[in-house]
Amino acid sequence: MLIRVMNLNTSLNLTLHIHAVISWCGFISQNLNRRTKPFSFLFCEVGKINLKNLKKNNMRKVFLMQPRHSGKTTKAMYEFVKDPDNTIFVTHNYELVKYIHNRVGGNLKNVTSPNQFKNKIIGRRPKNIILDDYMFFKNRDEIYKEIQVIQPDNVYIFSTSDKLYDKKIFDFVKENKRTTSYQDLLQKYGDKLTEYIEKQIYDLYYNFLTDDDTILIDVDFGGNMKDKSDLIGILGKERYGIEIINSHLA
Repeated sequence: MLIRVMNLNTSLNLTLHIHAVISWCGFISQNLNRRTKPFSFLFCEVGKINLKNLKKNNMRKVFLMQPRHSGKTTKAMYEFVKDPDNTIFVTHNYELVKYIHNRVGGNLKNVTSPNQFKNKIIGRRPKNIILDDYMFFKNRDEIYKEIQVIQPDNVYIFSTSDKLYDKKIFDFVKENKRTTSYQDLLQKYGDKLTEYIEKQIYDLYYNFLTDDDTILIDVDFGGNMKDKSDLIGILGKERYGIEIINSHLA
């Protein structure tokens, strides 16, 4: 999947990346100040937001959902180097993180893989947890459960969607998960429950994407694609939707 996108057009990917980095701070300042409570916001430290009815526990959760090759890991590293001693950075692309981090200094003692996350947090309560490419963690559900236990102050999530989720199932999970256990949710779905639907409910139930107090930022910073038809032909409609125009619901 990564190789296919990178081989399409190197200049296109570079343009997308530069556009995303340049546009990020402007978007935050223009679009997130519609809420009123000021604080030092993620990445740009310029936004204002009111967390009333969002921060229902001690965690602040911010989810940046962006297409492939839009600078997510770079933005995640920028957040990490603000406070590396009190932040756990979880990624399955350690070499890329190391490459970026070597350019800004510091150490990588708190960088870990999804499989090592549980061991990394034993006896610890980090202030911040960063999840890079979170939707592709094979043990995403386990990490979600662990984080509910340790309750860090902030969870910053960066990812492209791993697939398109059915919007009706997505809304059903999001509306009910705070007050309904997973097993009760399956029963509540009723006779229409299938193995496919059950898998989607599980994937969405143990997922920050459907927490009703997660701040989801899913605006596409890539801009309009002039060669849309060519990309659809190469990637297919579903992969184009996920990787280029940032869709996560069908």
